[in-house]
Amino acid sequence: MSKKLISLVLVLAIAGIASAADFYWNSDVASGNWSVASNWKLGGTATSPLATTTPATGDQAWIRSSLNGTLSVLTINANANATVSRLNMNYGTPTLNVQSGVTLTNNGTISATGWQFYNTSDGVVNVEGSLLNERPDTTAMAVKIGGSSNGLSNTVNILDGGIMTVKNTSTHNAVFGIGNTGTGAGSAYVNIAAGGLLDVDSYTFGALVNKKITITGDGLMRIRGDVRTQVNNDVTAGNIARGGGGLLTSWVAGESGQLYTYVPEPATVALLGLGSLMLLRRKR
Repeated sequence: MSKKLISLVLVLAIAGIASAADFYWNSDVASGNWSVASNWKLGGTATSPLATTTPATGDQAWIRSSLNGTLSVLTINANANATVSRLNMNYGTPTLNVQSGVTLTNNGTISATGWQFYNTSDGVVNVEGSLLNERPDTTAMAVKIGGSSNGLSNTVNILDGGIMTVKNTSTHNAVFGIGNTGTGAGSAYVNIAAGGLLDVDSYTFGALVNKKITITGDGLMRIRGDVRTQVNNDVTAGNIARGGGGLLTSWVAGESGQLYTYVPEPATVALLGLGSLMLLRRKR
């Protein structure tokens, strides 16, 4: 390789690194439009300059209502497709709406923790479009929601038509953690409404006292691998609630592609067992 070519590669690499930036939501603004550049600042202080572009691939987006202004409640509307390398929501009372028809992607290239949602008082994420947490390389990825010992709460609502993913598209080594940040009286809730989909490689429940996934109607939680024992244990423990016939499925690889195995709730398992006993008695 020639010296000129090596120099060009180094310049491009440095330029790529230099282009990455930390964007902080500007709490001074009344507009909640994610895609307006002046709604962001290039730093976490009140004197930070306004951004001239919106967060993009390679950038980190920080949403903290306690920074840059006096607004105690923030509502950010993602109404245009965007990709960031990390999304952090914390320290304040933010609401993020991923609107219908919009795809907001966290590709996790800055940190293996592609999205953290913690230490937030009554923070809410409403997903009507697609909130994709997907890392393409071989590094593990985690998405965590939680609260704190002060009783702070976080809620994710996956609404009708909404899709939220936590996946590693290369190694399928991504974890969705519910209640994995914070301890004590805080809460972490995920509500999957009818028509909503939560699609994850795997999931865990952390030490936070109050944490739950609630699935209603034909809402769907899709998990890679045979996790029937794990899911049914969490249903029994009250960590997963099935309201109105919500579905839980397990993702496994088959020769014909993706196969989905229904994960029955404990009551259904009990009924199936009772039916089997009755059949055995009849045969005798």
